[in-house]
Amino acid sequence: HRFGGLATARLGYTYSYVNQDRTDPNSQLLVGQQRLGFTPSDYSSNQGYLAVRTGENFGPLVMQASLSGTSFIGSGIYDGAYSNFATFETAYAFTRTIAGLVEIGYEDIHYNTVPQTDISDMIWAVGTRLTPNPDSLIIAKYGRRYGFDSFFLDGTWAIGVRTNLSANYTDRLTSSGLDAGGLLSAI
Repeated sequence: HRFGGLATARLGYTYSYVNQDRTDPNSQLLVGQQRLGFTPSDYSSNQGYLAVRTGENFGPLVMQASLSGTSFIGSGIYDGAYSNFATFETAYAFTRTIAGLVEIGYEDIHYNTVPQTDISDMIWAVGTRLTPNPDSLIIAKYGRRYGFDSFFLDGTWAIGVRTNLSANYTDRLTSSGLDAGGLLSAI
C-alpha cells in the first residue's frame, strides 16, 4: 500500500515446499568412498513479512523497518526450525552516486543441526551504495548477521549497451535445501 509520498507498506506470506533428493538413487560408490557435501532434505516453510519504507517526501533519507518470520516443518535440521528477523535500515544519499547505509536489528534462529544451532543476537551493518550510472549499482556492507561478522557485496556494472558485469559475495547460514527454496521463491 502506498501512503502518498510519505511511505509504502508491504505485507506478505510465502509458502514453500522443497524436496531435494539425490539425482541418481542408483549411483554406485566405490568401496571406501563417501558421498560428500549433500544431505537429502525435504521441508515446507511458512514465511510472513511486513516492511514499511519512507517515500519521496523524505528527500535523500530512506528508512525501512521490517519484520519477517519463517517456520519450517520437516525432518532432520528442519524439525521445529525457525528464523525470525526484525531490522531497521537507513540510507542517506550524499550525492546522486554515493549513499551511506546503516542497519540495526535482531535475529532469532533455530536449526536442529549437530550441534544444535541457536542464535539470538543483534544484527548490524554499515556500508555504501554506489550508483556510478543509471544502469549500474554496487552495494558493499560489513556487519553482523547469522551470529558472525562478515562482508557483503552485490553489484552490477553496465560495461556496454548489452553487457553487464555482476558480482555477489556473502557469508550466511544456509543449507542446500534452503538455497533451493530461496531460488524457487525468487522466480
